[in-house]
Order: sequence, then structure tokens, then C-alpha cells
Amino acid sequence: MYLCNAKLRSGFIFFEVRRLINKHLIQRKLLMEKRIGTVSILISDTSVVPEVNRILSDFGAMIIARQGVPMHQHGFNIITLIIEGTTDELSSLTGKLGRLQGVEVKSMLAKTKTVNS
Repeated sequence: MYLCNAKLRSGFIFFEVRRLINKHLIQRKLLMEKRIGTVSILISDTSVVPEVNRILSDFGAMIIARQGVPMHQHGFNIITLIIEGTTDELSSLTGKLGRLQGVEVKSMLAKTKTVNS
């Protein structure tokens, strides 16, 4: 009788562990879903432009389109991006850019998610 209960318990524990792992994987997949959005970058200190370009190159896989407009008469440059990536990737990109002196960053993501490929 104890052996039977032990087998039932170990099977139940295995089932519970497997259920928790599946739940974790589903939650992780939901966090990794990609979104499409825009990033606006305003650069008021042109000395950081090479560093901005290096960071953008590091995240090049998520950049769909990029447009840069020098506003010499106003003393700054504007870069706009269309991106597709996870919220974690976007946070990493905007965080690295936002820490640079003389750089302001704003982003916007669509509420709908894209299909992972």
C-alpha cells in the first residue's frame, strides 16, 4: 500500500513539476513576443553620434527602417526608427541610448503582437 501511494505521489509530483515548467515556458514565450513600433532619437551633442551609431548597429537586426534628419539651424539631429522586437530588446536599446549625454529617446509600440518567425 505504501509503495502504491509512493508511486502515485511521485507521479503526481512529476506531473506538477512538468505543469510548472510548461507554465513557465508559456509565460516566457508571451514575454518574447515581438511588437512593431517607433523610436525617436534627438541628439543635441554631436560628439556622441559615433556612439549612437555603434549602439544602433548592435541592434541592427531589429531595425526595419531608419531616417536621420540633421537640423543644423536648431543645433540638433533627429533619428527615427521603425523597429520590430521584444519589449526587452526595445528597453535595452532605448536604455543604452538614453544614458548618453545629450541624447533624448522616446518609443512607442503597437499593442498587437507580431507572429514570431
